[in-house]
Amino acid sequence: MPIDLRLEQIAIKEIAKIKSKSAQEPIKQQLVRYEEHDAYDKYPTPMGKALSQAAEMEKQTKININLIEPEFTYRLGETQMTQSKPLYWSQLGNSKSRTNEQQELCQETINQLMGDCTQEQAISFTDGSCLGNPGPCGAGAIIYAEHIKPAARLHRPVAQRGSILLAELIAILMVLEYCITENIYNAIQKNHNFL
Repeated sequence: MPIDLRLEQIAIKEIAKIKSKSAQEPIKQQLVRYEEHDAYDKYPTPMGKALSQAAEMEKQTKININLIEPEFTYRLGETQMTQSKPLYWSQLGNSKSRTNEQQELCQETINQLMGDCTQEQAISFTDGSCLGNPGPCGAGAIIYAEHIKPAARLHRPVAQRGSILLAELIAILMVLEYCITENIYNAIQKNHNFL
């Protein structure tokens, strides 16, 4: 990956992390003050450059960086971990190098997860793909729902030069947009790694 593109990617991630922090965090307060400041910098500052790169990403992808879920803050004694990752995540292996037993376990796991769903629920499988990282990338999804016959298959080119993570996020966004336009309010998204 070219160094300038990697630096841009890191800058956008850092801006997203800062924007997800609570308003009491000093770095978040500094960012808010910087954004509200009307004057132009005589020389580009790292903060100014990162903000302009984040704005450019939003313009290109239509993803609003301000809508990121707030960062979780843990206060001792107030909260505790209530859920752990399912056991099957550690048993399914890599999609490119699965054994026959792992492939059978994947199929059983999918059937079990789909069997746990009610008739009213829609199930979606999403995937993002990238030729090189960064490189040309695209997103795809399939949605199974009781009133959609056959299953809805969605696909979209994402960018000429993007990352695998961007493609994965756009795949989820496509499903959400489809659910909104088709008035599907009870959807379950499953990870593509089962396939």
